[in-house]
Amino acid sequence: LRRDFASVPGTQIVVGQPISHRIDHMLSGSRSNIAVKIFGPDLGELRRLTESVKSVVQEVPGAVDVTDEQQVAAMVERAVAEFGRLDLLVSNAGIGIIGMTVEMSLADWRRQMAVNVDGVFLSVNPAIPAMRRSGGGSVILMSSVAGLRGSAGLAGYSATKGAVRLFAKSVAL
Repeated sequence: LRRDFASVPGTQIVVGQPISHRIDHMLSGSRSNIAVKIFGPDLGELRRLTESVKSVVQEVPGAVDVTDEQQVAAMVERAVAEFGRLDLLVSNAGIGIIGMTVEMSLADWRRQMAVNVDGVFLSVNPAIPAMRRSGGGSVILMSSVAGLRGSAGLAGYSATKGAVRLFAKSVAL
């Protein structure tokens, strides 16, 4: 799959080695359906990229705004309708707005929280019941080392990644 994606201009494989090895292990020896999430700031570019990716993999129709509850729930419903079940959720959407805290606007703070924290919550909420109906599944919530320690110019981002880390621990209970 990585080789196929590498042939699509504009794509970038950003799955780190530890998670990619875990996913490879989980999927080895099975025929698996993979939903691809495409995100970025330019809707026109996203649509172009989505068309290119379609030639490489079968996709779950539609790109979604992870801050929109109805869109995220509909994405989970489409995945279940298309593939019959949901076995794996990898929540990896995130934005980082760089700047000193005193220079950050409340709108930027809220946007970062909406994408990085609310987006994770909104992805998990419909996915877990869908997995339970299928007999179980795995949820991988991506955070960052920035969620473990502060970074100059990344206070908002660090706060969101710390929130994701603790949310993941709580959901696991």
